[in-house]
Amino acid sequence: MTSQFDAVGVLSYTHVLSDGTVGEPAPVDVVVKDGRPALRAGKIKLAEQGFTLKQCPTRLSANDFYTERDIKTRYYKEQEELIKRELGASHVVVLNHIIRNAVKADDRGTTNPFAGGGINGYANVVHTDFRARRSVEKFYEQPNSRAMTDKRIGGVPHGKYMLINTWRNISERNPIYNNTLACCDQQTVSAPDDYVSVDVPINDKTHAEQYRLASRSKDKHSWYYFPHMRKDEVLMFTQFDSDPNALARFCFHTAFNDPTVDPALPQRESVECRVLAFFPTPDHPRRENYVQEVHPGNVTVLRQQLAQGASNGLLLPAEIEDLVDKAAYIGAQNDDFIRLLCLERQIEYRPHQWVAGRKSEEILQELDAFKTFERIEFLKGPKPNANEPAIDPQQLLTDVNNLRKLFPGLDPDSMEAIYHAFGGNFETTFEMLSLGLAE
Repeated sequence: MTSQFDAVGVLSYTHVLSDGTVGEPAPVDVVVKDGRPALRAGKIKLAEQGFTLKQCPTRLSANDFYTERDIKTRYYKEQEELIKRELGASHVVVLNHIIRNAVKADDRGTTNPFAGGGINGYANVVHTDFRARRSVEKFYEQPNSRAMTDKRIGGVPHGKYMLINTWRNISERNPIYNNTLACCDQQTVSAPDDYVSVDVPINDKTHAEQYRLASRSKDKHSWYYFPHMRKDEVLMFTQFDSDPNALARFCFHTAFNDPTVDPALPQRESVECRVLAFFPTPDHPRRENYVQEVHPGNVTVLRQQLAQGASNGLLLPAEIEDLVDKAAYIGAQNDDFIRLLCLERQIEYRPHQWVAGRKSEEILQELDAFKTFERIEFLKGPKPNANEPAIDPQQLLTDVNNLRKLFPGLDPDSMEAIYHAFGGNFETTFEMLSLGLAE
């Protein structure tokens, strides 16, 4: 199914080194298909591909979107109604939003969300916003999370939950001509084999935590976008589905530049919201167990339990973080995950050895102190590496100075280190700093 709007874009995948560690961003030429014909043919669905397009007018004017109060009091309500109506969610929480406008974002230091404004440029690295662990933490951070999982509170518990992004053109006069959002068909992604886990320190206490796509897997992926999106259309895509059996649990996405588009055309203006949506328990043969199956356990508690196991010599402290993410990814309940871990390692399961206590607190304090040390060392500045492609010194100076204006709380060495970690890509560095600091 071809279209005159099919495009070729350079998408930023991530290179994986021979030892399995994360390498530099890897620019890849990719055909990005016009998604409208496939959508009309019923071949693009949120539940299968991880994204879809909906008709949904907004009452806000273009100018309203640049007013924080209008977005939070009016637009958030519209997004809640959209998710409930289109997806059948029973309860929706809008977590945050981002306005993107490259022209206004170039007003360095005044429109940055961490310097008094709220306008970003375009994120052009293939990514998910969060990994599984952080996604699960988002749920348990909600004040009503217990009521969502405990049937003794408020009657029948809610079913699964999802993190969903809604993405809209906010210009009343112009469609989106370029730098639109491309989404990867999740049925063409091998999960988790194609995933690359990436952590980049932002400061001594914070890091950006994502999945990326490995460049070795690029040839099998199918990418789509919706050309000339107008203000009454909303692109919805999945950031996380708590049901481990869902066909599209994540949706890898990126902005991309179409070099055939006239650069004199108006720049994209867009808004995106990150939304946590809860769904009612469906009719299910094993209704009593359904909620447990689609709600991973509280990963903060699991981390404490694993630390206690480490204090008893049952695992290494260095394994804890990866095990927590694995548990979140497979949707395991904490005790079930620990039992499975004991079975895999041929360890006798003794529940008392996994009950968090003083020793687990000590181990986690040591882990946190080590992570802080690692971040501080990283942020001291990049170390010379003969295998890294050279970054133009003048471009580096210009970009780092601009980033310092945008994020005045970060010191110059840290800023340069983060910039190098994202391969000298200004907009990717900007995006990851925004996400990390928003956390």
